[in-house]
Amino acid sequence: MLANLAATLDWVREQNEENLATARAYFAAEGAFPERAAINHLGGRFLTDFYAMVARWAEWATGVVADWPDDPGRAVADPAAQEEAVRVAESIADIGRAKV
Repeated sequence: MLANLAATLDWVREQNEENLATARAYFAAEGAFPERAAINHLGGRFLTDFYAMVARWAEWATGVVADWPDDPGRAVADPAAQEEAVRVAESIADIGRAKV
């Protein structure tokens, strides 16, 4: 499992190289198709947020798995981590809704 998580981090870094190069080019006003810069930014930002989310998750999961026994079937879930996951999942419903 640790090897798969390390491979995930490697994949994210590799995928982000082109994303970062493209973002830097647009930021320097040197991006291809400058007339589509605003539109391209939307997709680029999605990729940036996605890669960052996967990297943060893989880093977190690596820390969790590092403490597991050799048999993952014997691993015990952390109640505090489960509670946090519930809070985060619940908060998604409020994203994008106006606060009154």
